[in-house]
Amino acid sequence: MVSSRKALVPLLLAVGIAVGVLGLLLPGSGPVAAQNGPTATRSFSDTSVAPGAEFTVTLTAENYGFSGRVTETLPAGFSYVDGSVSDAAIRATVNGQDVRFTLFEVGNVTFTYDVMASDTPGDDYHFSGVLRDSSRVDHVVGGDNTISVVAGDTGGPGPGNGGGTTPTPSDGPEATRSLSASQAEPGEHLTVTISATSYGFSGRVTETLPSGFAYVDGSVSDSAIRVAVNGQEVRFTLFEVGDVTFSYGVTASDTPGTYDFSGVLRDSQREDHDVIGDSTVVVLAPAGGPTAVRSLSSALVAPGGSVDVTITAENYGFSGRVTETLPSGFAYVDGSVSNASIRVLVSGQDVRFTLFEVGDPVTFTYTATVSSTEGDYTITGVLRDSQRNDYPMESTAIEVGTPPPPPSPSPSPEPSPEPDKTPRPTRTPTPTAIPQVPSTPVPIEKVDVTAVEGATTIQPDASAMVSSADGTATVMLPSTSRARTYQVMVSTDAGDCSGAPDTVQACVTVVSYNAEGDMESDVLLINRATIVIMLDADAVEELGGRAVVLQANAIGAVSVHQDGANNMWSSRRYAMALTDDGGVAVTVTGLRSLGSVALVVDDDLLMMASNQVAGITPTPVPPPPTAVPTATPEPTATATPTDDTPPVGDSTLPVGLLVVLTLTGALMVYTGSRVMRARRSAVR
Repeated sequence: MVSSRKALVPLLLAVGIAVGVLGLLLPGSGPVAAQNGPTATRSFSDTSVAPGAEFTVTLTAENYGFSGRVTETLPAGFSYVDGSVSDAAIRATVNGQDVRFTLFEVGNVTFTYDVMASDTPGDDYHFSGVLRDSSRVDHVVGGDNTISVVAGDTGGPGPGNGGGTTPTPSDGPEATRSLSASQAEPGEHLTVTISATSYGFSGRVTETLPSGFAYVDGSVSDSAIRVAVNGQEVRFTLFEVGDVTFSYGVTASDTPGTYDFSGVLRDSQREDHDVIGDSTVVVLAPAGGPTAVRSLSSALVAPGGSVDVTITAENYGFSGRVTETLPSGFAYVDGSVSNASIRVLVSGQDVRFTLFEVGDPVTFTYTATVSSTEGDYTITGVLRDSQRNDYPMESTAIEVGTPPPPPSPSPSPEPSPEPDKTPRPTRTPTPTAIPQVPSTPVPIEKVDVTAVEGATTIQPDASAMVSSADGTATVMLPSTSRARTYQVMVSTDAGDCSGAPDTVQACVTVVSYNAEGDMESDVLLINRATIVIMLDADAVEELGGRAVVLQANAIGAVSVHQDGANNMWSSRRYAMALTDDGGVAVTVTGLRSLGSVALVVDDDLLMMASNQVAGITPTPVPPPPTAVPTATPEPTATATPTDDTPPVGDSTLPVGLLVVLTLTGALMVYTGSRVMRARRSAVR
């Protein structure tokens, strides 16, 4: 019995090892699958800061899907620096110590934000955070989470010694950055030079590289400097005393756009000083990539005059956007854009042109009035492609001044008069009658389509639901919506609904393409389409909750509008319903055309609805009881003069008396007839 148990132990061990190996090899199991799942990592620019000092937090989120959300919980006494998030495509919402970052980019993103430390020294301040992926599953943020607040020893007025840190004197520690170039090709090598002075017997420079840039390992020019790389942060420990100049190499991002470096010099007294100097690099678009070129009708314009600006954009995908920044004193001339399929939005000196045509290329012209002050001015711009990548346009110089007078034309000899030749009239031929061909229905044809990236293909005799990238809208096209409408693209950029009444809460832009991949604008559908706009639980909560939203809908605070011809918005009927996830669904039916549909909320009426809900929620008022009619008391009899006029209308005789009179009359008629017959018989 003992020997059999001993033989069983190796067998069980072998089975356990086999099961473990099989678990590692199976797809979706073990640590291999975990590496491909959603992750978020936090890193600090410094793990030890002075009381009340600002420092930078870097977050990297990966594999969260088409949209995500990171919620950071700051330690007590720490505060988020408003507007400091580095990525303009990320929206930050602060609620106490919780800072929520909504990620509109797909899948992978790295961004930074600034935090002000507590005024109370300590070494046990902890950050915590959660990444919520597109499936609404939460994942804990890893990486740095503990930071120390160390009181300064400068003797100045600061926490622990009376107040803030002592200002840096003009001849104190300083670090300056210079870049080998302000523009670079994607992936190009750049050299960064740092000059640090007056930092004491030792120091440290921490450089934060832009997203997509990478430090070239071993490229630092001074061997007495130790380098440590942590994500986008590169820390240089300076063992030399007081003054040093060194350089290091980086490779530029593969994505065109404008990128910024930042850095901090920490001196031997543990005081932080921002690195100054060059900080911005523009990564140019590669050959064959998205480009936009600007040309002017004239480079010299009289003060207060006008200039025509022509833009040619190409290779930006199925849709794009050009944002022009006009110089101070310039103004866009309303309605001057030459292409009717381009929507224009003016915000200060920025003029945004939304391009609904596919970039193959697209050319349009607009008119601007120039400043009334003479001088040299510059127009700048940015092209955004369908993947939401920005490509800076080359700036264009324009001079406002008095143009030189045109040269006087040289006199030319007058031509000799020619005799008047009157042409002989010709006989107008009789037009030939063209036979009219009877109209026949166009057959619906199925063909192989040219796919548009991101669009959903629909055959003409089928219906489909098309969901947007962030799940806020669903489009239901009816069967046989149009003979050659095959693909539909849904966008939910709220900026595309600018111009709609009131405050836009959700926006849906639907664009259709034909079999060749060309956009079809201003197309009427044979059968009507339906669009469902979804507000999730968070959006409803921001409006005040489901009760407030339902009350707001009841009093007319909610409305739906569609952008039609000439950018004119018109209201549409809709139906609102609650969803299982705590949100609401707004269904718009009977749409004859596709385009921008905006769900808007009137702020004043929304406040009224909130006040109404707040007034009835604590003590619900029961419905009023149904009124029971009471017997009306008979009026007291009073003496009235006798009226001899016979009654007119309904009889006042009792029903029984009428019956008796009727029977009596019938009996008299019957008796009279019997008497008459008896007399006749007697006479005979």
